[in-house]
Amino acid sequence: MASVKSPFQTKIIGGKFGLPIEFFGKKSHPNFLSGDPVLMFNARSGIKLAVDQLKPTRIWVPSYLCPTILRAIEATNARIAFYPVNDRLQIIEEIFIDQIKAGDLILLINYFGFPIEKDIIERLKTKECLIIRDCCQALFFDRQSDPCDMHLYSPRKFLGVTDGGILHFNKKLRFQAPTLAEPESEVLYTMLRALILRREFDLYGGDRPWHDFFQQAERRFIPEYRSMSELTKLFLFWGFDYEFIAKKRRMNYQALAQKLGKIALFPELVEDVVPLGFPIRVENRDQIQKELFKHNIFPPIHWDIHTAVPKEFQDSHLLAKEIMTLPCDQRYDENDMERMAEILLRVM
Repeated sequence: MASVKSPFQTKIIGGKFGLPIEFFGKKSHPNFLSGDPVLMFNARSGIKLAVDQLKPTRIWVPSYLCPTILRAIEATNARIAFYPVNDRLQIIEEIFIDQIKAGDLILLINYFGFPIEKDIIERLKTKECLIIRDCCQALFFDRQSDPCDMHLYSPRKFLGVTDGGILHFNKKLRFQAPTLAEPESEVLYTMLRALILRREFDLYGGDRPWHDFFQQAERRFIPEYRSMSELTKLFLFWGFDYEFIAKKRRMNYQALAQKLGKIALFPELVEDVVPLGFPIRVENRDQIQKELFKHNIFPPIHWDIHTAVPKEFQDSHLLAKEIMTLPCDQRYDENDMERMAEILLRVM
């Protein structure tokens, strides 16, 4: 086994999660698993299932979104319509809501964990449409008193698990959960190998073969009727201290906001929000990202939409050219946030 190098030499900020270095060892009952959800292999399969079951003739999606959402819808017979969000990821509602018809399905996204304006949801509910709230970037969102008809979660964006998509639905929908096939063993093995290798890298440094294994596995994450693995269920109930994770993410976000508030997409951390990351907006984004890579800082881009969203949504396309997400998750502390902020300000 390789000797442990200094954290400054080996610790990278960002990238996929590895298996947790320390396991919680106590049974948890996270909100996103409470009730009786459909536990699927990935979140995009939850979108396909919702559309297949409800059979809307039209599904409205925001002009800023992950393109894999569109691929999940395209696997159905629903017609896609886009509604506008501005460059602060706020819904532009004036014309869009008037065009909604009864029976339409509306996809709302809690971007980076931040909530959607309640008055917009109230207006949507008057249109006799169905609403699915995409909580894939908001794992800690409390859906208990939320008026939306469905809620979709993706634990892999917050935790080191091999797979998982979680779909909650209002019982009034008469939703019929289908029989789900078992996950493909080869995909699970490849993803588990990636998680283990990433964990070993975080502990001991060395090469980075885990990146290739993540890519190999994720190419097989398609929208289909497969179940969440038993391994992921085990980790979600026993492997994580969710209170610690939420607290750590909020502390790290606030540390970044003190230094980088002027370029933050959300300068203030709303109460009860547990953020996915710290999104910033900068000119010359691609060059800045490359400079951060040189310092072992790997901020992802959420998302590249240039081939997925119609060009008429100019605010969304402009944001997509300038947005970048700084990691602020539970793997890091305030010293890591300070180091990242200082390097970013230096290379801007």
